[in-house]
Amino acid sequence: MNRLSYGVMMKIKPADDKKILELPSQFFETIKYKNALVILSPDTETVRIIPTEGRKVCKILINLSGKISTNFLRGLKNFFEETRIKTLYTSGLCMKEKECVYEFYCPAESIDKNQLTRKLEKLGGVKNIEIQTLS
Repeated sequence: MNRLSYGVMMKIKPADDKKILELPSQFFETIKYKNALVILSPDTETVRIIPTEGRKVCKILINLSGKISTNFLRGLKNFFEETRIKTLYTSGLCMKEKECVYEFYCPAESIDKNQLTRKLEKLGGVKNIEIQTLS
């Protein structure tokens, strides 16, 4: 039988900084990777688990000087097409009228941080770029 998703209820608790998440064995009939990016969205208390091949992921945060515009989104689309960076997760948020951020996560092995920063700074409305490596 084809399934759209799997669901399981689990107890959650702090793990004393052990970065190990155990999933039911049936999940590994589909998941082939040993590493995962785990993202918490604080506003909704949603946790996303994104299996990935590599052991390192980069979080790129683009701080904008204004709203997320259609020109920025077109430029971002062109950036992704040109660089062929595989995104694991993307999100955008405007906290105030003039404070917006766009973030994405990608495998660290696929990027050159300096080159990436230069290309992203060329997009309209970019105030600054922050890149953090997660491992």
